Amino acid sequence: MPAQWTQVHHLDEWQHGGFTDVDNMCLVCPFDHPLITDGGFIVRMGAGGRVEWIAPRHLDTEQTARINTIHHPPDLSDPDPPQSLGHIPLGSGAAA
Repeated sequence: MPAQWTQVHHLDEWQHGGFTDVDNMCLVCPFDHPLITDGGFIVRMGAGGRVEWIAPRHLDTEQTARINTIHHPPDLSDPDPPQSLGHIPLGSGAAA
């Protein structure tokens, strides 16, 4: 999805004191954004600077952080790339 079709999400929510700053924001598709605001998903910045999605406990009891690699393919030069399941539609109810 092109960036101009996405929505900006505050990682630390603006209404809870989060800053509107590039380091506190990520782009999400408008179809998945309600999963954060209404669906109980957690979105955070991972150690490698990639956005991690964590499903609510009722969907994933271990609450494993996942990276959507469809727009950020793994760096093939990285000997230890981040673990990912590729693109799984977040609203599908599928738990790992």
